[in-house]
Amino acid sequence: MRYPVAQVAPLSLLIPCVGMVAAALLLDEHPTAMQWLGSGLVLLGFVVHLLGGRLRGLKPQRAT
Repeated sequence: MRYPVAQVAPLSLLIPCVGMVAAALLLDEHPTAMQWLGSGLVLLGFVVHLLGGRLRGLKPQRAT
């Protein structure tokens, strides 16, 4: 089964976030506030990508 690139490519955004959390849990690393902020922004971008079409549909339509 093949998946469209548009569905699979955004998952690559999660790799740094998962790596940072795994390092914190398994290796006792201590991420800085900027690293947490960066991960939050990456996750926000991922959520916007996932919900982008649905959020666009919530905007009121202009009368023509």
